[in-house]
Amino acid sequence: MIKAIHKGVSRAQGARPYQEDQYALADEAFAKSGFALYSVFDGHGGGEASRHASLNLPKLIVNSELFKKGDYVAAIKESFAQEDHLLADLFKGESRGGSTATVVLIAQGKMIVGNVGDSNAALAVRDADGKQQAISMSKEHKVDDECEAARLKDADAVVKKDRVIGPGHAINMTRALGDFDFKLPENGAPADWISPVPTMNEFKLTPANEFAIVASDGLWNHFSDSQLIPMIDEMLKTGDSPQSICDNFTTKLGQTPGSDNITFMLLQFEWAEEKQ
Repeated sequence: MIKAIHKGVSRAQGARPYQEDQYALADEAFAKSGFALYSVFDGHGGGEASRHASLNLPKLIVNSELFKKGDYVAAIKESFAQEDHLLADLFKGESRGGSTATVVLIAQGKMIVGNVGDSNAALAVRDADGKQQAISMSKEHKVDDECEAARLKDADAVVKKDRVIGPGHAINMTRALGDFDFKLPENGAPADWISPVPTMNEFKLTPANEFAIVASDGLWNHFSDSQLIPMIDEMLKTGDSPQSICDNFTTKLGQTPGSDNITFMLLQFEWAEEKQ
């Protein structure tokens, strides 16, 4: 079993005029409860949606009756829908902004991930040869994805190149919280174009899983998970802490010309020794 989770988290504004990334941590009672929740939100069209979601979505999940019953996948999906409704009430048609959301739940020896948008999570696994491999735990919701393209076609969405086209503006992802002019009833279509329904992934953790990464696209624009996982492994081996690794990456990438907002969260799992 996981004895402790050592985390690091760091942000950088990059070359953008505003910081629209947010994150949330809920792992203070992990040693007693066995539950830890980590979330990253990347806002667009303003930071209101990401800020609201970071403060409310984790609470909706852990306070859900489905969560208390142990149905974690259903609890996360329900909470995404509830948060989207809360944002709709808050904005009341005044904002075109939205946010990605990637939620990582560690519970009962599993890593459960729900996401909308292009903030991603990756899990490291050491193979039989001792090399670290990357397991993608999220999905980038883009118009070139076959399933997303079919959904958009069925919803009569307007798509040009890599964007969904709305009244006066466009968006380069197909799922998000907010973005209500791309959703019913404002889009006047048979279904939502930008969906708030998360993709869910679940993985049973073992001691072969030593760490995980949760980050906004400001990090993934520069590295694939298969590139980043071995790099992080080497840094941890040489004694770098999760926090120093996050700080190092966000500082350097944030100084790169044209860089996006960056949020980098690194979770290192400490496993209890098995009793003989």
